[in-house]
Amino acid sequence: MAFRSFINRLPHLEILWPLPASTIAVSNLAALVLRNDGQWQRTALHESPCYIALTQNDRGIYDHYRNDVIGKHWPEVLPFSRTWGKYLELVASLRDRGFVYDAHAPVVVFKDNLLADGQHRMAALMHLHGGSLHLQLRRGAARLEQPIQWRLALLGQPCRVVVATAEQDATAV
Repeated sequence: MAFRSFINRLPHLEILWPLPASTIAVSNLAALVLRNDGQWQRTALHESPCYIALTQNDRGIYDHYRNDVIGKHWPEVLPFSRTWGKYLELVASLRDRGFVYDAHAPVVVFKDNLLADGQHRMAALMHLHGGSLHLQLRRGAARLEQPIQWRLALLGQPCRVVVATAEQDATAV
């Protein structure tokens, strides 16, 4: 199975439980970024290729990371990763509709504000609204669809999920 190789190649992360409901500034989030040498590195979201490519409006940065780094070290992920055009569609949707919670594709935040999934969405929100945008987090255990199920298989279920921005009403979630 292609995703089994992911599990063996991700760093071990200790999860703190329970993680309380809270708010966090999007600028305080971090992501795991695959380096050119194939190793994972915890990176501040504002230093991630997703965010830098948007702020500099530089498709080359994004395509290099997607095609050359991910494509080289994890080619089995490439069919599931967002193209530049799809990424810009996501940005436009977030600009026009705002952040919409989706239980089938949640933004998952683990210990020390590390994103397990949702790097593109959070980078886009920070690009659109600045790093001081606050997010509402709730304790949860997300049931994720492939191709991101492997992340929870490795990291465990305890997490927080982003349910809304601070300006939105999260009571319906």
